[in-house]
Order: sequence, then structure tokens, then C-alpha cells
Amino acid sequence: MRFTNGRKPITVSKFYQGVLHKMYKKEDKKSNRKRIFKEDGLNWQKIVLSGKVLWTVISFSLNYGIVERETVERNFEKIYSFLPDISVFFNGIDAQPLTTLFLLWFFVKYYKSSDAGIGYGKKRFTVEMLTLIASISLFTGTAIYKYESLDILFLGKIQCVKSFIIVGGYYLFFQKLFTIMTNEYDKLMNNRKTCFSIHFFEKKYVGLLVFITLLVLWGGTLFVYYPAMFMGDTEDILYMAFNYPTGLTDSVLLPRKGVYLTNHHPVLYTGFVRIIMDIVRKFGGGDIYSIFICAIVQCVVSAGILSYSCIYCARELKKPCVATFALIFWAICPWISKYAIMISKDTLFAGFILLFGVNLHGLLNSAKKTKYSFGVLLPALMVLLLRKNGLYIVQFTFIFLLFLYRKYWKQWFVYIVLIILIQFGFSNIILPAAGIADGSVREALSIPFQQTARYIQKYGDEVTEQEREAVNAVLRYDVLAKIYLSDVSDPVKDTFRIDADNKDLINYFKVWFAMFWKHPGTYVAATMSNYYGYFYPIVNDVQKLYRTSVGSMYNAGRDGYFEFSNVYDEVHVWLRDLCSLYDMIWMKTPVINILMTSAFYVWVVLTGWLMKLGRGDKCGFAFMLVFGLTTLTALAGPCNAIDYERYIYPLILGFPIILGVLFYEE
Repeated sequence: MRFTNGRKPITVSKFYQGVLHKMYKKEDKKSNRKRIFKEDGLNWQKIVLSGKVLWTVISFSLNYGIVERETVERNFEKIYSFLPDISVFFNGIDAQPLTTLFLLWFFVKYYKSSDAGIGYGKKRFTVEMLTLIASISLFTGTAIYKYESLDILFLGKIQCVKSFIIVGGYYLFFQKLFTIMTNEYDKLMNNRKTCFSIHFFEKKYVGLLVFITLLVLWGGTLFVYYPAMFMGDTEDILYMAFNYPTGLTDSVLLPRKGVYLTNHHPVLYTGFVRIIMDIVRKFGGGDIYSIFICAIVQCVVSAGILSYSCIYCARELKKPCVATFALIFWAICPWISKYAIMISKDTLFAGFILLFGVNLHGLLNSAKKTKYSFGVLLPALMVLLLRKNGLYIVQFTFIFLLFLYRKYWKQWFVYIVLIILIQFGFSNIILPAAGIADGSVREALSIPFQQTARYIQKYGDEVTEQEREAVNAVLRYDVLAKIYLSDVSDPVKDTFRIDADNKDLINYFKVWFAMFWKHPGTYVAATMSNYYGYFYPIVNDVQKLYRTSVGSMYNAGRDGYFEFSNVYDEVHVWLRDLCSLYDMIWMKTPVINILMTSAFYVWVVLTGWLMKLGRGDKCGFAFMLVFGLTTLTALAGPCNAIDYERYIYPLILGFPIILGVLFYEE
């Protein structure tokens, strides 16, 4: 047999020799890189790698703070020379000797083991994007967390040099880290091994077993925190359920006198609480018992969704080990059990986000289109009705699918139209007919409101009278500078004037845009300060959930409408203390406590999304898109993730299944 290349015939043996020569040449090139440090003498590769190690060590050793020139002048006789300035830089290095030695050893081993690259193309794009975002997130997050400002990074030449060195070192570190991750990911994808638990998930009633296991374990948490967990919004939900006036009543113009219910907290969830409590009350149960039944119903719904997702992971994704991890994670993670029994829309919303993503993956990856079509539509409607920003998650997912899967464009188009009609009918027909306000527009304006408040706080003396009037027509200008908090927008949003019309908002945004061009850095700082916790890992206080619950129970009963309280006998108090210690273990144990940061789950989704994009896995990309859009809606919310993990709770709940999809290919 002979091959031709257009000029000369090539024999089979020569053809294979050429292929093998190229393969060995490529492997030799990689192996040569790994042998750099084993060769005798210096060479340019050793020098470059040593420079990278030194740069990275210095970047991790530098202190962000400013060293005053006067502090170092006492060590120099000629204080007006350039020598004290250089000394200022070296005084910013504050790593302890033993720490520095460890860093040096670690990075030498680290760079030696990971010097082989992954070439260019989509994989390199994934690595570089993750590296860029990670290095900037760590750099800015550290500055905001420690100094509450980015200004300190660029105050003077020395600070700018330090900032450049720090960012560069972080970039070198994360570039190697994500290269290792990408290479290891490829190895895992290519070496599929049979999991020990595969036969367990093949059994007929394993779904029921998972369901019962979760209910039993969560039931223990429910017993400890009987009758349920409350949070800050629970009081308003209960008041609205029985049409009592709340603080939210004053945030909107009520369409009907005497109707205090608004769609700020979804009417669907508020109605669920009211119906359960009314049924229990008719059978003679009090407030405590009725809210306990609400928690049980939530647990049943959540356990059903999770058991379904677990079986999907084991059987359809062929990842029984991940499914086993999912069951363990959902059983022991303190967040999961507490949110399962929490009277909050976040619990069911997160469950239906996961169900929406799982069924969407099944629809795109399975021949059973009819089954999964209904399975996609039902949770999509629940996501839409359980949180107002759920509309954007669902609609943008279907819009992206129009381009990803153009073959089925008719189906996506029908879904889009159906969602629009349901949303329009609910907001513009059903709610007005019932005299229910649809919530305030201020809830969608956290970002610009925070930017305006920070601008006024920093540069209030530059605001003209015309600009002041435009802002004051929408927000209470006089108090903005005083009440502005960098990590939460609620105080600023609370000054929103409910009588502000579209003309007022248009004038406000004209001023907002003009202010941006004057001091764009202030707008950037305001946004980063409000949201850096979504990318910069800070351990959340899990123990605050119970502390908040106690306060919320008290607030719910302060007007005499309700009577809620935990049980304070010796057994329950001891058990709650044990749970508090358990929470502390999760928060303080190294490595494990990364699971108690909001940023970790955001990074899992971001990494999975980019990896699926790099591998051309459209089905996995679409699944990750659901959780990516959920993250974007959280970034448009009012609170930093260092205070409230509940906005990314859907990512926490879906974390094990996200891993399953991450290691699955079409």
C-alpha cells in the first residue's frame, strides 16, 4: 500500500516512521523541560524558572500596606537620596523566615512538576482566562477585605511597583495551578475506572433509600432546631401571608387599600406558608406546630429533588462515585440541613434550579425527549415564580440554547414565548386583579445605587445642584454619604422614593452616567467592594444561621400576631451546642473550611463552564450555564457573599452534580 503527498509516493513503513518521529519529538520536548533541573550547570531555562519562583515567593510575601518614608529615614544619613525610597519597598516584605523557606521549597517543587505546558487553543484560553480572573480576584479581594479600598494599591510609585509584582506573582502561580488542573482533568477523563458503588445505584429502590436517608438525617436537625429555622425575611413572609403590614409595605405604592401583600417575596411561597398554617390551625395546631409542618414539607420536596438528581448522576452520567459523594455531602454539610428546614424561598428555589439543570442536561443528552421536556418546563416555571430574578436565569438559558442547538430552535422558541406569556400574565393580570403590588424597581438597582452613594461620599463637593436634584428625586440625597455601607446596598435602597416615576429614573441615570466619566474608579471600587466575596474566599459564619433564627422568631412575635420559640430544655440546648461545635469544625478545619466559602462554589461553576467551553461539550456547557446565570443574578443582588451565602445556595446544593457533569462528556 502506498500513500501520496502530491509529489512523491510514501511507503507505509516510512509513513508510520514519520508519525512516530513527530510523536517522540513532541514527547522529548516535554520530557526535556522536566529534566531541566537534573542537568548539570546553569542554562537559560533554569534561570527563567528560578526567576519565576523568586517572583512568586516575593509576591506572596509582600504586605499591601503603605510604609511611610519617615519610618525608614532614620536608618539613612542622606535622607534625600533615592536609597530610603528603595528601603520603603523592602520594608513592605514581612514574611517570616521559616514561612519564606517553606514558600521557596513549595514553589520550586511546584514549578518543576508543572513546567510542561498544554499548548495553544481552547484549553490554553481556558487556563489564561481562569488565571486572569483568579489573580485579579485575589489581588483586589485582599485589598478590599483588609483596607476596604483599592486606593491603597496605587498611592505612589512604590505602591504601584508592589502592585505590579504582586499581580505578576499571582499570575505565575495561578497559571501553573490551572495548567496542572487541566492536565489532571484530561487524565481523569481519559482513564475511566469502574467505581465500587456502581452496583449499589443499579438497585431498583435505591432512589427511595436515598430519599429516606436524607429525610432521617435532616429530621435530626429539625428536632434540634424545632420547630424550624428562621432568617431575616421570614418575619415579612409570615406577615404578608396573613396580610399584616410590614416594612416592605412602604417600599411600593399599594394598588388596593388594605392589601399589604407584595411580590417582593414570591406570592407562591407566601401562599404555600399560609395554606399549610391554615390547614394545621383548623386541626387545632398552633403557630409552632404549623411552621414545623411547613419545614417538613420543604424537606420532603428537597429530598425528592436531590434523590432524583443523585440517581441521574449515577445512572445517566455514569458517575456512581460522584453520586455517593453527593449523598454524603447533602447529609453532612451544615448548610444543606439548615436550609432544608429554613422558612425561606431560597430553599425551594435552589432545589428547582438544580432540577431545571438536571432535566435540561437529560433533555440535551437523552433520546427520551418527551420525558425531559416536561421535566424542564415544570421546574423552569417554579424557578420563575419562586424568585423574581429567576426569569433571567430561565429566559437567557433558552436564548443561549437557540444558538447552541439550532436544530431544535422551535422548541426553545416555544419555551421562550411561554415563559414570557406566563410572566406577563402573572405580573400584569393576576397580581393587579388581586390588588397585589409586584415589588419595587429598587431591587434591580443595587449596583448603580451603591455607585452613586460612594461617589457622593467621596466627591460630594463636586456634585452640582442639578445633579443633586436628579439624584434626590430617586434617593434621599442628604443621607446617602452617611448610611453607605460598602458590602450591602440595603441602607441605600431603603431611601428610594416610591413616587419616583420613569422620568425621574431617566434623569437619574443621565446624572449617573455623567458621574461615571468624572470618577470611573469610584464606580469600580463600589461594585468590587459589594461583590468581591463571590470570588475572594472568606469563610462564612455558619453559626450565624441559628443566631439569626432566634432573633427572627422574636421579631415575628413582637406585635402579638404569632408565637414562635425554640425548645430550651436541657436536651435541646446540649444538642444545639453540639451542632454549634460541629459548625465550628467545618469553619476552622484547614482544607475543609474552603467548603464554607461562597467563592469556592462560584469558582467551581466558572471553572466547569470554561472547561466545557474549551472541550466543545455543548450539553455540559448548557448545564453550567444555568448555574452561571444564577451567579450573575446574585452579583446583581444587594449583599456581598461574605455576609450572605444564600444567594449562591443553589450552587452549594448543586455542587456534587456539577462535579458529575464536569467529569462527563457527550
